[in-house]
Order: sequence, then C-alpha cells, then structure tokens
Amino acid sequence: MRYPYKKNPKNNFSSKQKEQKPLEDQKSERDSVVKEFKKELNKINCLSDLNPRKIVDPFDGYASKLAQHFRNKFKVTQLRKLFNEIKNATKKADSNLEDAKKILWRIYPLIAYAEAPSRKLIPHDFAEILYMVIEKTENCKDKNRLKESFERLEDFMTALYAYFKKYDRGG
Repeated sequence: MRYPYKKNPKNNFSSKQKEQKPLEDQKSERDSVVKEFKKELNKINCLSDLNPRKIVDPFDGYASKLAQHFRNKFKVTQLRKLFNEIKNATKKADSNLEDAKKILWRIYPLIAYAEAPSRKLIPHDFAEILYMVIEKTENCKDKNRLKESFERLEDFMTALYAYFKKYDRGG
C-alpha cells in the first residue's frame, strides 16, 4: 500500500500529535477525579442535590471522568450487573419508594462481593463511590427529593455505563 502523505509512514502525523504528560502526572490527575467526586458527594445530603450536568457532561462530567479513570481497572460486565439492579430500583421508585430502597440494599452485598480480596472484580475506590452514591440516594429524607435522587442515580449509572462502553477497548 502506498502512503499518500509522505514516503516514510512513521512521520505522517508527527507534527499533529499532542504533547504527552509524564505518566506520574496523568495518574495523579486521574486519582484527583475520584477524590473530587467523593468530596462533592460528602457536601450533599441527597443525590438529587447534585447538578445533573455535573454528572452526565461528556467532557467534564463525573461519569465521563470516572469511566476514563477506571476503564482499564475492571470489565464493563461488572458494571452491567449493578446497572441492572439500579434500573430495577428506579423503576420501583415510581410506585413504591420503600420497595425501591429494599432493592438498593441488595446492591451493597453485590458490591462487597465484587471488591472482595479473593475476587478483585472492581477496585476499592470504585466500590466506595458506589456505596456513597447509593447511600446518598436511600438516606434522602424528603419523599419528593428521594424520588428525584433515584432518578439521578439512574442518570449517573446510565452515563457511567455509556462512557465505559465508549472508552472500553474490547474488554
């Protein structure tokens, strides 16, 4: 095959490549995303207090940043299992909030099982985020805000799953 740009294929796009940050800087930048999101979650009482744009924004949203951070640390199938349970809980929240909470409670052992030292299917940081997000949903005192928190939880998981699929490299 002939290369239409130059004779040497290695030099085709060298001037267009972005300058790479050192690996140490990239790692600390990604770890700061986890800390930043945990800090944001600690500030709020209900998940509904979190701006939906901060969650789902494709460039600067927490779901996108977290998916980029965790993309190589576990398989998206682990997220799918949790996503299905959360979808069931949010569906149930439309008719019965107490039953929806019970469905959420079933997710805690699933997370514990996936992060167990013998399994290591998801990293500890990711498990902590899931625990916090679910806790901020189920412990919301106001019924209207509780329903909205379930919707926000579904938005978060849907966006997280979508961005995981976007950044997934065949895993």
